[in-house]
Order: sequence, then structure tokens, then C-alpha cells
Amino acid sequence: MNNLSKRYGDKLAVDALSFAVRPGVVTGFLLTGAGLIGLAVGVLLRNIAGAITFVVGALFVVPGLIQLLPSSWNDAIGPYLPSNAANAVMTVRTTGDSLSPESGLAVFACYIFVLLAGAAVLLKRRDA
Repeated sequence: MNNLSKRYGDKLAVDALSFAVRPGVVTGFLLTGAGLIGLAVGVLLRNIAGAITFVVGALFVVPGLIQLLPSSWNDAIGPYLPSNAANAVMTVRTTGDSLSPESGLAVFACYIFVLLAGAAVLLKRRDA
């Protein structure tokens, strides 16, 4: 992005901001996030096969099943699923039914944080 400027009324908030994000950085972050989600679920369940099944289902199967629900439910739930939130991070132009890249990043990071925090608490409580 080059020479980005933003005004709020007559106030100039940002002037001539330029930055570039390499595509590999975003993809690497999303794959690392999916790995951390898998790690947290594995610690929570204490079962590798169950964790793999849960993560694959949550990331790949559930988004397809959500589309079978009525459209009002799909519009309300769909954008907040982990895989859809991660996909929103990589989009250039958002549509009306998806999150902005910033919101998608926040939702995906919240999934990671909540799962890792729960896994840390249970690991400390059960295995300490």
C-alpha cells in the first residue's frame, strides 16, 4: 500500500503512509495459528487422534455445514468461524458477508489465545 492518507473531518490523521506485507508472512502466520489451535486442542483433549479430528472438523467441515443452515444464521455465524476469520485476513476486498482483514485477525487471534489459555490452565491443574 502506498501513500495512504486518512482524514477525520478537517483533521489529518495519517499522511503518506506506505507499507508492504509479503504474502508468505500472512500465510505463515495463519498456518502457525492453525498449528497452535491444534496444539491447544491436543492438550485439552489429551488425545492426538481426537485433537486432529476436532481441528480438521472445525477448520474444514463445519464451514461447509454452516452453509446448510438458513441464510440469516449463516450470515450471523459464518464469518466468525476460525477458517473464515483466517481467510478474511488474506482478502484484499471484503464482501458484505465477511469480516474485514483487521477483524478477521482479531477473531483468529482470540481463538488462539482462548484455546491456549484453557490448555495452559488445564495442563497446570491436571499434570502439575
